[in-house]
Amino acid sequence: IVLTGTCSGDLVAHWTGNGNGLDSSGNGHHATWTGTADYGTGHHGQGFQFDGTNKYLSVAGNPALEPVLFSISMWFKTPNISDDRLLVDSFHGSTNGNNGWAVQMNGSSGRVGLAYGNGGSFPEVATPGSLEDDMFHHLVATLDASNNMRIYVDGVVGSPLAYTGTPMGTGDGVRIGRHF
Repeated sequence: IVLTGTCSGDLVAHWTGNGNGLDSSGNGHHATWTGTADYGTGHHGQGFQFDGTNKYLSVAGNPALEPVLFSISMWFKTPNISDDRLLVDSFHGSTNGNNGWAVQMNGSSGRVGLAYGNGGSFPEVATPGSLEDDMFHHLVATLDASNNMRIYVDGVVGSPLAYTGTPMGTGDGVRIGRHF
C-alpha cells in the first residue's frame, strides 16, 4: 500500500507487507498488528492477510497521513465475501464528525470506493463493477488538484466524481484491513 501527497508527489508511506508492517518510505509511519500477524502470497512476494474481524494493522496519527490531495495505490484480492470491508482508512465515520477517508469494499455489490469526509457528508467514487473475484487487482484511488476523485483498476480509469467541500481528516491514524 502506497500513500502519496499528489500536490508535491512526495511519498508519505509504503507498506510492502513483506513479513512486517514497516514503512519503507523512510518516514517512520510503521504499522502494528491488532490480532495475530498474518502474511500470505502477495502479488510481489508476501502480502498482508486479514480475516475481516480481528486482524488488521494500525498506524499512529500524523497529519501527513491525511493530505488534502493524495493517491493511494495497492495490490489486493478478495473472494466473494458479502461483507463490507475497509481496505485502508483513516478512522473515518460519522462518529468522527463525517471526517476522514477510506478505500472500502461494498459487500453487496463487490465495488470498491474512495470516500473522503468533508465534515457534513462522505463524497464517494466507486469502481463500475465487482472486484470480489479472488484475483489480484492493482487499484489507485486519487483526489487531485482539480477536485476530482478517481479510481483506477488494473490501469483503467473510471468516471471521475467532482469533490465538494473541504476534505477533513480525523488525526486518528490509519487502519489497514479493518472490517466495518
